[in-house]
Amino acid sequence: MSINKMNVGRIIKSLSWSQLIRLLGIAISRPILFYCFIKATKKCISITTTHFGNTHHKNNIANAFRHALWTFLIINFSLKAGKNIEKSTSWAKFITDWHEDTFINNPLERAMDIHNNTVGICFAEKQYSSNKNLEVSITSLLDNTNEAIQITNLDEIKLANNKLVFIDT
Repeated sequence: MSINKMNVGRIIKSLSWSQLIRLLGIAISRPILFYCFIKATKKCISITTTHFGNTHHKNNIANAFRHALWTFLIINFSLKAGKNIEKSTSWAKFITDWHEDTFINNPLERAMDIHNNTVGICFAEKQYSSNKNLEVSITSLLDNTNEAIQITNLDEIKLANNKLVFIDT
């Protein structure tokens, strides 16, 4: 069994019945966008693992990059599926917020993830307006990790503006 299948199985088993029904409802009501979400998730994990190994499962710079890349890719694939920028960014916010609400972290980790998801959305909007190709955009986002800010409390996130944030080194 591949790692991706094992992770999906583990994730599904971790959901309560109500969460599973909610996820099924999302998938059925928005099949094209849900497919974009799955495709973006797989590509995001692959890219992040290539650049950072498995360290992206911690609260570090790799994790910050992964969250921003994830939302960026969700938007990118939604655009390629024929959705406009507003619908694509709205979908990315909705599905990443659903993820954060479903898989609960401590407050600082949750705020960090939501902030980095928002950075990914802003990044996608900028890339969309400048019409850059996917590989150039990913390299540019990777370069943003050099400016990531280490945080220790919720107030520091508010000061980070549109920069990636992380907790652990």
